[in-house]
Amino acid sequence: MINLTQRWRKTQQMQLVNEMGRLFQSSLDVNRVLHTVLTCITAGPALGFNRAFLLLLHEESDTLRGAMALGPSSPDEASLIWREMNRRNPSLQEILADASGFDPANPTPLQARTIGLQINLQNSCFELLRRAVHERQTLKIHRPELLSMCETEVEEQSRAARECEAMLALFDAEEIAVAPLASKDRTVGLVLADNLYSGAPIDEDDLRLLETVAQQAGLTVDNALTYGALQKAQRELVSAERLVAVGEMAARVSHEIRNPLATVGGFARQILKKPGDDAGVQRKAGVIVEEVSRLEELLSDLLDMTRPRQLDLQPHA
Repeated sequence: MINLTQRWRKTQQMQLVNEMGRLFQSSLDVNRVLHTVLTCITAGPALGFNRAFLLLLHEESDTLRGAMALGPSSPDEASLIWREMNRRNPSLQEILADASGFDPANPTPLQARTIGLQINLQNSCFELLRRAVHERQTLKIHRPELLSMCETEVEEQSRAARECEAMLALFDAEEIAVAPLASKDRTVGLVLADNLYSGAPIDEDDLRLLETVAQQAGLTVDNALTYGALQKAQRELVSAERLVAVGEMAARVSHEIRNPLATVGGFARQILKKPGDDAGVQRKAGVIVEEVSRLEELLSDLLDMTRPRQLDLQPHA
């Protein structure tokens, strides 16, 4: 019976991991991917941790920066969420569907605190996190270990001390599971999860399952980040090309405007010098009118070129 139960549990876990892997690949939007990963880590039908955090690695500075978090911000909120989940008993897909309105522009208090977090891996206080990133180790960190790491020889007001205080304030559970988000030959970040409100212990099965999910999520997160970077580069390229086109147009327009303006200005000054020469004034005024008409025509052509055009669709046999 024990063997059958273990085999059934492993089969269920494999099916769950496959389902989560499929969900991870459903989008290339960075925020949507990150939210899906954290939902799978915290959802009761999935891994069921109380809270989950995702930190992305900036390789140039060897710094982890908070990207997103998911979970209750207080015990009261946790109790409310769990009562609602027990009442509805939703599936993982239903939980993700409920989160379809997720708006990164309006972060929860927990997300806001996470986004402001920066962890310099050269800081000796974060040795375990550095090991998880650079050696790709999945770890369970106990709070006393965090406290002992932060009791290093750092000045009370130093940047390292402030980073330690910020991390201790956010990760205040007795146990924290940490898994690297690895993609091919590099690590893109870390996922951290805890059971702050339920107090449930994190066992080896929890760690292995979190590690498996993080391995699947790592490639998806990397792809989404790469896709986002490509989109940004494309927008910058289009913007640069547009600026070049505008510059060329401005040069041509200024050249076209300069000659008529010079003519208008010259003849206007001549009229001012000899206002009593009726024949001369009439002739020069006629030239001014012609040149102004040229300027108006040029301006009209320029506006026509920049004005959005409506499609004139007609059927053809």
